[in-house]
Amino acid sequence: MSFSDRLRATVAERGVTHAWLAARFNERTGGAVASVTVGRWINGQREPSLEEIAALAAVLGVAPGWLAFGEGAAYA
Repeated sequence: MSFSDRLRATVAERGVTHAWLAARFNERTGGAVASVTVGRWINGQREPSLEEIAALAAVLGVAPGWLAFGEGAAYA
């Protein structure tokens, strides 16, 4: 399972939209990520940095190591 697969599954499980995730991500990081970028991460067209993955994990409530690499349990 790839990063995009894990992100897609988590987004679906949480029932959140790309826009919601982008907004929460931007609140957490002070960034300006668009929902289109989130869609590209989910579809595997682009991969975020490890720092961005850590922020995504925090927003979604999953372990960063699991989201990035599939290591360990999804939920700490």
